[in-house]
Amino acid sequence: MAYTAQPATHVSAYRPIKFKYDTGTTTDLIEKLVVEVYDAEDDSIIATYRKDWTSRSGSDPNYNYVCEFDVSGIVQTTLDPKPSAKSSVFPDPDALNGYSHGSSLWLYVSCYWEKRNGDNLLEAVAAGEQSDTVYAFNLIQQHNEEQDLALYIDAGASRKVLHDPPTDGIDIRVTDAFWLCCILNEDFARARYTVYHNDGTTTNHNVSLSWSSEAANTDKKVVVVGVGPRTANAYFTIDEDDYQYTVFLADSSNNPLTETLTFNILPKCAGRELRAHWMNERGGADSYTFDAIKRRTTEVKSSSGEKPLNWTAGAAQPHDRNQRGQYRTDIRRTDMYEIETRILPENTAEWLAGIMSSPEIYIEQPGLDYYLPAMITDGKVTYANTEEVGAILKLSISLANDKITPRN
Repeated sequence: MAYTAQPATHVSAYRPIKFKYDTGTTTDLIEKLVVEVYDAEDDSIIATYRKDWTSRSGSDPNYNYVCEFDVSGIVQTTLDPKPSAKSSVFPDPDALNGYSHGSSLWLYVSCYWEKRNGDNLLEAVAAGEQSDTVYAFNLIQQHNEEQDLALYIDAGASRKVLHDPPTDGIDIRVTDAFWLCCILNEDFARARYTVYHNDGTTTNHNVSLSWSSEAANTDKKVVVVGVGPRTANAYFTIDEDDYQYTVFLADSSNNPLTETLTFNILPKCAGRELRAHWMNERGGADSYTFDAIKRRTTEVKSSSGEKPLNWTAGAAQPHDRNQRGQYRTDIRRTDMYEIETRILPENTAEWLAGIMSSPEIYIEQPGLDYYLPAMITDGKVTYANTEEVGAILKLSISLANDKITPRN
């Protein structure tokens, strides 16, 4: 009995984590495979389940049983049992920094076959056999097999940031939040800001960072640092007297340890914005304010029922007309947004198009300090086919949860 296929050492929880377990030739009439999933850090069991064998080859009485299974669903549930807007992917918008305790998980599986005994009860054929250890990142998502996670974890400074921002910078409001996400594999001591003012002058600011006592620069877990104006304004001023700023994470001597993010300060467009946050292809948290066209629609559907009225025999009016004879039930309200960008540079549009394939999307309304989980129901990037250069992104976004009234 052996594992004939296992995942690579580094895997993504958002992709299948597939195993194949093989009995080899046996005369036992195998019925079930028992899969036990363990947290390798403390050897605690996460989940146990049974599976039928996938295929069988050979001839009676010598058979070879093979079972294939996927533990990605168990990993996702373990890493983020209650997905929310304030999970390890999207922290509190006013937080300076965060250490993603749930961002990674060492696990292994132990498997053994079961057969029926003389009492028709399932019993183990042999002791459980452990797999190799699997390291699953909650925040890193791979979109193709050619990407190498080692580039995000172990390589040089240019690959430590989990963003691919547009070259002309990220447009942002002075009240917006944004996070720089990276792998904790360096001694990050501070965030280094350079602010460019409208009068042509510049100023530099350092904001000290402190991590949880459990965080070490060798554990390679994902950390997030609030670098948007909303967070920075708690330490110094960024307002509409500024047109741009840059930020990177540095050591105590201001040596850059991450890529530099560039933000363009835009004036507020009250009442028309829809701020979206999403997990990008690298696993970082990207953000964008849609400020051109926003149409909100609300759709409500429901069922109805009818209940008997209380009748009073002999009364001039045999029933109480104030009673509700018919009533609504299963009332479901869906909120949707149709949004459209202004004409964007193609580089920005390509970066922003990543929201259409993201598995994690949240929307933020101006003045609110929480996010609502959402999903993209339709999206399209339209590139200019004239001498005008640029592109427009159109999206349909709906809230991920309907507002339901079981009975009213």
